[in-house]
Amino acid sequence: MKKLFALLMIAALLLGLTACFSGGEDNPTTTPDTMPTQTTTTPEPTATAAPIKTAFERALQLYGWFAYESLAGGNQEELIEYNGRPYFRVTREFVSMSELKSALLDVFSVEIAQGFLSRTAAEMYGDLTDPSPEQAAEYEAQREAAKKCPLYIEQDGKLYTCLGDRGADENVTSVSVVNESESKVVQKVTTVNWDGKTNEVLLTQEWVDGKWIFTDFPVEW
Repeated sequence: MKKLFALLMIAALLLGLTACFSGGEDNPTTTPDTMPTQTTTTPEPTATAAPIKTAFERALQLYGWFAYESLAGGNQEELIEYNGRPYFRVTREFVSMSELKSALLDVFSVEIAQGFLSRTAAEMYGDLTDPSPEQAAEYEAQREAAKKCPLYIEQDGKLYTCLGDRGADENVTSVSVVNESESKVVQKVTTVNWDGKTNEVLLTQEWVDGKWIFTDFPVEW
């Protein structure tokens, strides 16, 4: 948390450089175009445990970029301002909102993908460890302001996001299939949090448009 607080302080200072930025007053795209329709089908025999596992691993990676570690590049030359907050250009994985949306729809249902894309910068705020009263007050004020800022935006065809690296609250320790049919798989995921407490959650994947899609992903790590 101290690391995140320091990063946020640096980002706030960088706002003083906005006179050097181009396009900071434009209206960026904060949501992608209309989502496509997904159709549940029956998989071919080649749809085995391997693609199910691959989809699960990719889902966790994508989830992390919306929950505890944004894709910010950190290059101040690629910095813009939106709603009074600094946004850095994404320099890895994706270069546009459409690419980010496509990646989400490769493993998530339309509803879950839309939920991720509607998240705000406040997702990147955890709890500070032993802050001073002044630090706690300033941090909470920043978190409230962040609720007005989308986590990812697009401007001039480029993808931007906020600085964020709060770290995951839990780590996955095991994954097991508890229910399986030709076109649906339910997995039990066991996690352990920072104080050693074990938790379990059920995730549902369905065979949709020729790939395994998560239709239930109740994860908050």
